[in-house]
Amino acid sequence: MRLILAFLALAQVRLSKLDLARSDMLADQADEALRRGEERMRLAFSLAERARLRT
Repeated sequence: MRLILAFLALAQVRLSKLDLARSDMLADQADEALRRGEERMRLAFSLAERARLRT
């Protein structure tokens, strides 16, 4: 019984490592998406300024 529980514990540790790696990947992708959105807003404001839509 202890051996089975030990294997189950190891499996849970492996799964938790995969979950942590996945959450890190998703956080990196979210940060990149936020950076792209901010850059697009700066570009939009710059273009609006050039078109004299904003003063």
